[in-house]
Amino acid sequence: MKSPSEMTKSLVLSGVLNLVLMLGVGIPVVARWGYNQGYVAPLTGQFAGPGTAQVTAWTMGNTTTIILQVFALTGNFVSYMLDSVPLGKFCQVAWAPGFKNTWSCGDITKYAGYTLPSFLFGLLMAIFFPSLDFLIDMVTIFTTPWVTMVYPAALYLKLFSGGDPSALTTEPQKPMSSQTKVFVLSVLTLGLVGVFISTWAGVGNFIHSGTSEWQIGCEGWEILKPQE
Repeated sequence: MKSPSEMTKSLVLSGVLNLVLMLGVGIPVVARWGYNQGYVAPLTGQFAGPGTAQVTAWTMGNTTTIILQVFALTGNFVSYMLDSVPLGKFCQVAWAPGFKNTWSCGDITKYAGYTLPSFLFGLLMAIFFPSLDFLIDMVTIFTTPWVTMVYPAALYLKLFSGGDPSALTTEPQKPMSSQTKVFVLSVLTLGLVGVFISTWAGVGNFIHSGTSEWQIGCEGWEILKPQE
């Protein structure tokens, strides 16, 4: 954003995407196959949760599954970018505050190096964390709703509650309209609801599944194998 006043676009995009994905993907999937799907379904194509039937998450040529996977892919891109950009930018600012960011080949290479630790951390967690589902649950609880909805809405309220701080005028700033305030508070509320739901789901799945299926390492060189 070139100006704080453009933050409205980010809030609108965040709110619309989350609503579309919840209503267009989350509710139909739970209604069709139940809640206990796990995050592995989009990755492997199949998931058999405890007490549930085998589910085919990807059927080539099936319009419904293709549409659902497109929504999931879009949501993953948006979520991962929103989650990783602040951390990567923090590393760059901390280690190279004078970075020019000219989009030249050299600057792109430097930026990749500055943000590499965050990528390596995520990669190592994916490999050595004993459960991919539990890892995704924890990442969702502690990052996704906060980064995509709660923090932007709270920041917007702080910046614009007394008017637009970027307006170059000597006139008194107009306070935030009631309509805008309701919209921003709705995004904030939706984010907090997301925190509650993801926490309930993550902790509940952990209690329900336990650690019997936990594994560290890939097939052939496991450090910890699932219990048979």
